[in-house]
This record gives sequence, structure tokens and C-alpha cells, in this order.
Amino acid sequence: MSSRQEDEENYNLKLTREGWSPYFVKYGRSRLYDAQFMAAEAEAQAKRSVLWDPDYNGAGQRRDYYRLVPWWWLRAAVVEDYRRLARPEGVLSVRLDYQRLLDYILTRQIVTVLCDLQEGVKRWPGGALVHAGSP
Repeated sequence: MSSRQEDEENYNLKLTREGWSPYFVKYGRSRLYDAQFMAAEAEAQAKRSVLWDPDYNGAGQRRDYYRLVPWWWLRAAVVEDYRRLARPEGVLSVRLDYQRLLDYILTRQIVTVLCDLQEGVKRWPGGALVHAGSP
């Protein structure tokens, strides 16, 4: 008899294995499933499944994963270094730790934010607007 956990499937891993999604490392490598995602993406690439099929990926407007993935791995390496070398309280999430980050800023403590910049940073006296995220 199998447990409920054994019957459940990791849908993100399934999509990566079938070639519908790359292993998204741009926010850091998976702390729990890194090896499985690496193997799943390698399998999809070897089979030239969906995203890794030049005929599919070259037809119409598709994301150029051959160009994006190396950038994501570079960014993941920066995130991993930051996780390893971060302050004792660890790495904070803008979404999950917003108030804590705001408290740091309001008390003039140093804050490091890692993000994509779409249009850069627009500065004015006493503040800045950061256009973050991918277009």
C-alpha cells in the first residue's frame, strides 16, 4: 500500500521532464529538488521535447530559452553566493518580508535587493522607483 505522498506528482518537475518548461533557476536553485530538475531538463533536451525542439521553438513567437537559460544560471549563481554569504538573518523576500525590509530602510540600515530591472531605477531626492521584473 502506498502513502499519499508517493501518489502525488510534482507538476513542475513533470512539465520540465516533458519539455514544456525549463528548470527556472533565475531565483536560485531548488533547495529540495535540484538534482531531479537537472535530470528532468537534461532528459527533455536530449529528447528535443517541445521547448528544446528547434522546429517548435523557432515557429512564431516563443521565448529563446537557449539565450535565457545561461543568463538564469549566472543569476542563480549570484543568488546562491548571496544565500551562502548573507547576513545572519538570511535572505529576505520582497513579497514575504516586505515590512521587515521597509523597517530596515526606515532605520537607515543597509539593504541589498536582487531583482531584474526592466527600465532601470528612477531616482529623486529621498527615494527611488525601481521597475523590477521581466517584461
